[in-house]
Order: sequence, then C-alpha cells, then structure tokens
Amino acid sequence: MQVSVTRDVAAPAEKIFAMFTDVASWPRWNSNFREATLLAPATSVGLGTQARLKPADGPEVTAEVATFEPGRRVVWKSKVMGMTIVITHAVAQGAAPGASKATFETSIEGGLGALMGGFMKTKLERALNEGIDGLKRAAEAA
Repeated sequence: MQVSVTRDVAAPAEKIFAMFTDVASWPRWNSNFREATLLAPATSVGLGTQARLKPADGPEVTAEVATFEPGRRVVWKSKVMGMTIVITHAVAQGAAPGASKATFETSIEGGLGALMGGFMKTKLERALNEGIDGLKRAAEAA
C-alpha cells in the first residue's frame, strides 16, 4: 500500500528541506509525532542516520535514512509489527519564485498493512494530509 500527498508551499525549497532534516522540530508542526530524536552519534541527517520516532498514535519505532538527496529528498525506513514502513519527504522548486512543492509519501508492506487494507489506507491518508498541512502552515508563517 502506498499513499502520497503534495502541497504547493509559499516558501523556498531550501527552507522546506531544512524542516525535513530538523527531526527534533517535527512534533511542533506535525501532530502525528509526540517526539522525534536523532540517535547518537548523529548530529545531522544523512544516509544511515537513525532516529527514534514516537507517533501520536502507534508504537515507538527506530527509523533509518535509506536515501538522502541533499536539498531534494529524505527517505526513512523502519520495521514495526511485521511491517516495513517507508516514509519519503521530498521537495521541488515550485512554479513561482520562492515557492515549492512538498510531497509526503508512505508505503507499508507486509504485516497488518496487508490485512487492514482500506482502513489502514484511510488512516494513513489522514495522517499524511495533517502532517503536510502542518508543514505548509509552519513554513509559510515564518
């Protein structure tokens, strides 16, 4: 199962990417997280960086950066309850100067994701929309 949402954001791509890589700030703009912390020895996000993520609804997970494209995309991968979860944060230059297109994408393979089908997809769509709307509000407010 895969779900993707995209928003036009009136903020530069560099600012959006900085928000993607400031893991500790995620709970301030994304209500889906109670806490997000880089694991030592990491002090910044890059390929192989690990983070402890405490979702607002669900079990705590350790996620690892599987793909890192500076200024463009960060892909986090984790395993929980027999599922492989891949979360992608991507940004591209928007049509207007100083504007961006931000994309959140999540895919779930195996475990409960396959068993719960439509219910899980609906819940995931709601979470991604809440998260990307929070990103848009925060980026455009500052």
